[in-house]
Amino acid sequence: MWNWAKQCFFSASTQPLGVHSSPSRHRKNRNHRHFCGPAIVEEMIHPHCRGRVRYRAGWWFALCEQETIISPGEVVEVVGIQNITLLVKPRSHV
Repeated sequence: MWNWAKQCFFSASTQPLGVHSSPSRHRKNRNHRHFCGPAIVEEMIHPHCRGRVRYRAGWWFALCEQETIISPGEVVEVVGIQNITLLVKPRSHV
């Protein structure tokens, strides 16, 4: 657990969102079993740009890697996490 927390809160990334230097590291974060389930979009999410969602009684930054715009009020599916940003997909594409 401590290694996961260090990676999430103490790693500094200089790359833009959606660009990953280590595919294996990305896969590890993306498939983290504790970050899955429905969330409600609070701030519009544009392709490859962060928006904001309400997830498990808190607000989180969220990123959708698909070429779609997700509007506030829509329900999305959380599929993983990258640093402190949730990775989401529209419910119809899950």
